[in-house]
Amino acid sequence: MELEPDEIISAVLEVAAPAPVTDTAESVNESYKSQIYQAIQNASAEAHSPNSPLLNPKSLQATIKKEMSLFEAGGARRLVLEGAYKALLAIPPTSVESERAFSAAGYLCSKIRSRMADKTLDTLCFLRSYFQNHA
Repeated sequence: MELEPDEIISAVLEVAAPAPVTDTAESVNESYKSQIYQAIQNASAEAHSPNSPLLNPKSLQATIKKEMSLFEAGGARRLVLEGAYKALLAIPPTSVESERAFSAAGYLCSKIRSRMADKTLDTLCFLRSYFQNHA
């Protein structure tokens, strides 16, 4: 669940300024709100700047090395290391699924059916798999 900046600001304001709302408290709230909003904007701009470690490969390597040493020392993954970890989890360890799909498509696409459209072949592979699993 990702919060919008206005929701984050509202949550912080509830904690930061629990005093009853008066003219002075409203101005303090607006001051806090503008400071928090500015901090969020700065952090967002920093993450998308050309000097960001996420966009510069050399800086990214240095950041990952630094975060790895912190991880080994304390056991907590930081932002860049967590992103790399999630990306690595998304890669399947083998190509068995793709080989199985090509094999199934090979049964349906023969010399006689060589002019079949990709979408038709995809649909036939889906139906074949569906009926094998649900029959």
